[in-house]
Amino acid sequence: MPRTSVVLAVLAVVVLAGCSSFGGVATTREPFDVDEPTRTTTETPADRPPVIAFDPMADTAPGAFDLVEAHYRQLAGFSYTAAYEHVERDANGTVYTSDRWTTTFGPNRSTYVQDRRSTLGNRSVHRQLYSNGSAVWQWQRLDDSDDPTVRLVRSPEGAPVPPTEVSVRAAPGILQAGLAATNVTEVTALDTVPSSVDEPVFRVVANETATPNPFGDRTLDVSLTLFVTEEGRIVEYTLERTFVEDGRQRRAVTRVQFRGVGRVTVDRPDWVPANGSDATATTERATSSARPDHLTVTSLTHPTPHVTAARAARSFHPSPVPNASPA
Repeated sequence: MPRTSVVLAVLAVVVLAGCSSFGGVATTREPFDVDEPTRTTTETPADRPPVIAFDPMADTAPGAFDLVEAHYRQLAGFSYTAAYEHVERDANGTVYTSDRWTTTFGPNRSTYVQDRRSTLGNRSVHRQLYSNGSAVWQWQRLDDSDDPTVRLVRSPEGAPVPPTEVSVRAAPGILQAGLAATNVTEVTALDTVPSSVDEPVFRVVANETATPNPFGDRTLDVSLTLFVTEEGRIVEYTLERTFVEDGRQRRAVTRVQFRGVGRVTVDRPDWVPANGSDATATTERATSSARPDHLTVTSLTHPTPHVTAARAARSFHPSPVPNASPA
């Protein structure tokens, strides 16, 4: 029986971002196809103790949560861009759902700009977010219509929502879920590394599930490939899987890349109002008699993934919620 739910809120389309597919089919694209520029000296990173648990001889790597924690330790104090892509297809190759977003964060992650395009069947959403460090603006277009909306993201009480409380950061849960759901089968120290990465890089491969059927109702095959520095900074993550959900076979691919560490900047998009500020936005909201615009919902229905032990970690909820985790 199909399990349906989920909404597309003012800040998001909730698609099966957690349901990434790692099929046992090896990826054919070359790694390190993105620029890895030299880190600038204007940003002060936190202390970065190395992750030393990579062992090519024993094919072992740090645990999922330890590795993801080390990754974000390495990014602390740096600007960077996180690029995420998830595509899920039916057995005949038809795209069931897709979600692609690119987010650039400033060094303290309170400033950011995101471009996101999501589809579910014949529905689509194109959304952009911009944070100036104290407030967040959103540009959104539904189903490629000609009438995009631009608004300041507000709380139910009408006040601007702080940037740290707008959940644009889904990557940690995605990374942890894939790593926790699979067993490492191969660790290789690479001779070739991305440009400007002056430390050893490992390729970590996992093509076994850690528990029975972690994806869908029945998991058919899985393959995870991770490129990560010796200190734990993840360069690229690719997860492929084939599974059966509600009697239908699907294959999904999820890829996450981290690039431009210490070099990228957060630029204000042209669509952000030129006179927009926290003070004017709050004043306009207080004097308006219109219905609060903090939540505009368009429903999109699709099957909810099979609940597993890792489901909570990989759930994707990019609507404005408190205590969002970093991407």
